[in-house]
Amino acid sequence: MEDTTTKGEKLTDHIGQFLDTYYKLTVVKVTEKVSELSSGGFMALAMCIFGSLVLFFLGLGCAAWIGNAINNRTAGYFIVAGIFILCLSILFLLRKKFIFPIIRNIIVRKIYE
Repeated sequence: MEDTTTKGEKLTDHIGQFLDTYYKLTVVKVTEKVSELSSGGFMALAMCIFGSLVLFFLGLGCAAWIGNAINNRTAGYFIVAGIFILCLSILFLLRKKFIFPIIRNIIVRKIYE
């Protein structure tokens, strides 16, 4: 009888240790995923900011160049603004078909990596 009681107590101790270890492993995995996603998000934000600055200064340079080429700086700025508006409109129209699926796939891939 004593053997069965001790074996039962040992079994419950092992099950308790197993559940505790499983819980700790789950916490570590979730922490790893959250840190990967947050670092990826931060990197994407930094790239967007620097990309926007590059695009801004590139637009200013192109506008000045076009303005000098046609001898009307104001028209150069309006031409470049029109090009940017056209690009923005194309991105807006294609957002559901191309942009959202690409972003969704990147997020899902990061989660299940």
